[in-house]
Amino acid sequence: MKMKIPFFALLGTTLLLATLTVKGQSAPNIIWQRTATNIFANDAVAVSPNGQSVASQGTNGVQVWRVSDGVPTHALSLSGSSWFGALAFSPSGGYLVGGDGNSNISLWQTTNWTLVSGMVTRQQGPPVVFLPDSSAIAIGSGTNIEIRTLPKYGLVRSWKAANIQIAALAISPDGTKLASGSDYRNLDSTVKIWEVATGNLLRSIPTAQTYNVGCIAFSPDGTKFATGANS
Repeated sequence: MKMKIPFFALLGTTLLLATLTVKGQSAPNIIWQRTATNIFANDAVAVSPNGQSVASQGTNGVQVWRVSDGVPTHALSLSGSSWFGALAFSPSGGYLVGGDGNSNISLWQTTNWTLVSGMVTRQQGPPVVFLPDSSAIAIGSGTNIEIRTLPKYGLVRSWKAANIQIAALAISPDGTKLASGSDYRNLDSTVKIWEVATGNLLRSIPTAQTYNVGCIAFSPDGTKFATGANS
């Protein structure tokens, strides 16, 4: 039996949910697609751990949609908000975090979709990922990676990880390793693997990217990772 793989795709201001079989299908089956009224293209998408909600760029902040049928459920507005370079649900499902083009990190509580707190970083559209226990986040802030506790962003650890700025972050499933990609365009296409507990560099791994490493994802068992570029 052929296995169908569901996925979300971002096409300009359009978000779509589709499926693709592992073999023998050249084009996906589109389940639904929605075009938001935002003036910024979608650069980030996040699916809740229970699979019921998906977040993407909204008109003036973040739009949350119901996965089953694409109905918009919550509009999370921000004053003076810009495009979002990163969105992520916490593994517990209790938080949604976003990094926007004004260099802000915003944290929403998903039980009532209220804004809990925010902070300013040192780069636009900062990448942000949750640690597996949902108690802290790792963010890219300029040339540094920072580990901060929630909801008040207490600084746990900070270390230099790039020569210009951090373009992508991914946390291993066991929470012990952090992978980063640099926005050093055409000059640094490596993925660096860091020890979360110390900030020590474990490995620097070449990739096939020629522009930058714009996204990283670990496999569920943590033994592999995949990269993509922003070119």
